[in-house]
Formats: sequence, structure tokens, C-alpha cells
Amino acid sequence: MTTAPLTKQTKSRKWIGARLALLDPSIDNDEIVRLSTLYNLNDLQLHWFYAVGTPAAGIAPAVMDAVWRDGTGEYNRRPDRRVADSVDHMLLWFEHGADSAATKKSVQMVNKYWRVPCE
Repeated sequence: MTTAPLTKQTKSRKWIGARLALLDPSIDNDEIVRLSTLYNLNDLQLHWFYAVGTPAAGIAPAVMDAVWRDGTGEYNRRPDRRVADSVDHMLLWFEHGADSAATKKSVQMVNKYWRVPCE
């Protein structure tokens, strides 16, 4: 997924900073995450987040086994597709917030991929 390049269009988004300044982190966290990520991230930042997050998730042996899958998982066979799919899920979570039906459905899909029991 490609994010917006820094152009006149993105430079004219001063309203985002003004809106963020008005929000209360204790109650507006979904909107803060949405505005901070969807309008301000670029490809490098998204890939950095993925690169740093993947080893952190791998600390749990069950997660690493689910990703590695004896060398046959998407992570090994088609790493570019694996990154794109993961970034798509992350962006959906950022856009819709933790409590939305879309996010919950996406989390269930990810848990199904990883064979993690869903609640």
C-alpha cells in the first residue's frame, strides 16, 4: 500500500494538527490514532512499524511458530505479500478504532491465520 507523497495537498492539512490539539487522549484515542496515522504516515514509517513489530510479536514462541510454519508460511514464500496484508490490517485498525466491528472482524481474521483462539 502506498501512502500520500508530500505534496501541496498534504501540506495543506493544517487542520489535522489543530484538531489533534483539541482532543483528549483519555477519551478521543481512536480519533487521535486515526488522524496521526492515516494522514501523517509515509511508506518508510509503515514499513519501519512492521519491521519493528514483527520481532516483538515473535517473542511468544506460539506466534513465531504460526508465522514460520516450518518455513512454508507467507512470511517465507511471499514476504512482499505478507507485508502488504499486514499493513492493510494495521491501517484498517488505525482507521476504524479498537471497538469497531471492522477492526474486530480483521483481528479475528488475523487470529485465524495464526491459529490463535478467538474470544
